[in-house]
Amino acid sequence: MKLAVRFDHTTPLAVALKFEQFPDQLREELLATVSALATEAFGQVAARVPRRTGRLASQERIAIKDEPTRVSARVDFDGGDAQGGDFAKGGALEYGSKGEPVDYAGYTRQQDHVWNKRLSAPIDVLIGALTRTPTIAPQNFVRSVAASMQSEAVERLNAVADRAIEKLNND
Repeated sequence: MKLAVRFDHTTPLAVALKFEQFPDQLREELLATVSALATEAFGQVAARVPRRTGRLASQERIAIKDEPTRVSARVDFDGGDAQGGDFAKGGALEYGSKGEPVDYAGYTRQQDHVWNKRLSAPIDVLIGALTRTPTIAPQNFVRSVAASMQSEAVERLNAVADRAIEKLNND
């Protein structure tokens, strides 16, 4: 029996066990262990996620999959909008910015109000070109949880697999 344990913390937090042939005796205990690990990770990420508006924290999600050859769990964030803008913002908070300047082109637009006062006729407003340098420090609210849980998770998953292998060898 071949066992592959994968603990991936370079992408959204994911833990997966994969067997060439999945023993039936193992599935229930494995699913319970993977679910417990995912729930622990979800709680730790929820405690560390930035909460300026609470929007990112409200988009945290957990997915547990029980497939014929694999049991896996993932803690990540819903993209929110169709363009994935909220997901990109979460990524910027997790990984930080490179600190490289970003150029914005100038443009003209019509404005029919100033603050909360409506104008009698629309006016053209010129928005000047500018350069901004983002300075977002990485917060590692997902990757730090994955790194801190990695050795314990692999140990717990291997213990489940070892018990199953021992049981299969004794039968």
